[in-house]
Amino acid sequence: MESSTEPIDKCIEFIGSKNSQGYGRRHYNGKNGVLAHRVAYAESRGLHISELDGVMILHGCDNPPCVNPSHLRPGTAKDNVKDMVERGRDYNGDRRGDGNPKAKLTRCQVDEIKAKHVKGSLTYGVNALAREFGVDRATIRDIIKGRSWTA
Repeated sequence: MESSTEPIDKCIEFIGSKNSQGYGRRHYNGKNGVLAHRVAYAESRGLHISELDGVMILHGCDNPPCVNPSHLRPGTAKDNVKDMVERGRDYNGDRRGDGNPKAKLTRCQVDEIKAKHVKGSLTYGVNALAREFGVDRATIRDIIKGRSWTA
């Protein structure tokens, strides 16, 4: 008999509306925007959603739209941060700059922006550089002023 490498219980992804972080949001008990995984956890354990006030419901699968109750567990904010760090989802420390998966620019591009910038220039000013590198003007200003991508 062959052993299967497929997980016994797969994620069940919420198919409705999602927030900007990918968590399912639904209408529940007369309220809009209730996080679907919280509802799934409460219902699977016979709890009223209000019994989860102050409790975070954490995903063991790291899949925000998942509502599979066997992938969910209660925890604290501290537990959530610990999971985030252990699973490499933290964006501090060595996860800055090129190490941050959300970074829109590379170190090389930032260095190029700093070298090219000429205050007030139509060709090398903030607006032109923002267009050239496909980022917001505020991003370019933060780089120039040293508020981001320092050292």
